[in-house]
Formats: sequence, structure tokens, C-alpha cells
Amino acid sequence: MYYAGLGTAADKPKALKYLIESAEQGNTQAKRIVAQELISGEYIPQDIQRGIIMLTEYADKGDISAAYKLGKIYFKGEYMTVDCDKAEKYLSAAVADNNRDAMYQLAKLYMTAEKYDIKKAIALFEMIADKNMWASYLLGQIYLFGKDGIAPDKEKALEWLTKSAADGNEYAEKLLNYNSGHNYMISNTIVSLLANIGRFIEENHARSLRKISMKADKKLQHMIQKKKQELGIKSDGLDMHYEYK
Repeated sequence: MYYAGLGTAADKPKALKYLIESAEQGNTQAKRIVAQELISGEYIPQDIQRGIIMLTEYADKGDISAAYKLGKIYFKGEYMTVDCDKAEKYLSAAVADNNRDAMYQLAKLYMTAEKYDIKKAIALFEMIADKNMWASYLLGQIYLFGKDGIAPDKEKALEWLTKSAADGNEYAEKLLNYNSGHNYMISNTIVSLLANIGRFIEENHARSLRKISMKADKKLQHMIQKKKQELGIKSDGLDMHYEYK
């Protein structure tokens, strides 16, 4: 209750006191939470190695939540060196239990150079695109510009980007607007900027740590304006600027 703020104000330090006691008595869910907190070091002294060992133990015993957390850690490389083999192993274990978050992360893994398999990525994205606007957005990008092994398909691109935009993804909406109003080369340059910005926003949104607000970011504005100047494009007032809180 203290950890999630159920019926009382959230108090993570107090919550961890009780969760550690519960973990010491053998509660698996408490152990998993304590392991995650040991890795992050936000509310208790950080011990990444111990936390990883604990998560690995539970993941190898079939704990789906532990498998997902561990796979994501190995994929993102936030607390240790990226290990795509281990990321695939543990994310696949979570996917086997229909974990939609794991499906999304595994699909993105299959778009990396180390584990590239665009057909697997597309299949996973399509399984979750009904409730994940980022999955439909990435599908739209894949079909709009093509990938190694996948030819461009403007009809499918329009379908997925339209769905993503309808679900509230402003990047899909911007991409649709840019693609309809500019030629392919210009659109391809603009979408590279949008993709990088969108990926950063999406990862922060998924962690629910920050809220996005539409405010000027001079560094980003300069980057976009410079790229437009290189292409001979006049400013159209559609540049996107973000500040993170």
C-alpha cells in the first residue's frame, strides 16, 4: 500500500522497509520489487550486481515479470553493458506469456543491427498495434520508407500512421502531414528527426516519470532549422519543441 499509494500517501522508503522484511521471509513478489530497487538505487543503497542476480534467479524459475524487467535491462543497457542475446532470451520468455510490453521491446530488438529480423518485428508490432500507438507508428515508418527485406508500401503506411494518429500519437500526425506536403527526400530527412525525438519521448512516457509539454527548446529548434536550411525549406511553423518535466 505504501509502495503504490493505495489508501494512503505513497512512501517508497517506508514501503521498502516492509518489502525487505517480506522478501527475507520468502515472498517472491517482494523479492522481485526489492531486486528492482537494488538495481535502480533510488530508495535503497544501490547494488546492481545483487539485484541482477536476484532477478535472474526468478526469471530462470519462470517469473514473467522478472524476465521482462531483466530482458529490458539487457536491451537498454541502462545499468550494464547491452547484451542482445540475453535480452532476446528473457524478452522471449515474457512474450511466451503474452506480455504486451515484452512484445514491443522484442520487436524493437529485432530492428537493431545485432538481431535484425524485420519480419519478426512486424509480426510482433501487429499483435499489439491495436492498443499501442507506438507500435502502429513504427509499422507506418517501416512501410513508408521500407526496410531491408521490406519494400515501401504507401497504402499500408497510411493505414498504420492514420491509426497511430487517431490513437493520439502526434508524431504520426506530423509525419502524415509532412509526407503529404513534401517530396520523398525531404520527408525522409524530417522523419529521421521525428523518429529520434519520438523514441526519446516514448521511452520516457513508458516509464511514466515525466510529463510532456509543448514549449520552446532552442537546441532542438536550431537543429531542425539548420536541416531545413540545408534542404532549402522555408520555415512553416510546424517545428516541434519539447520541454520535459
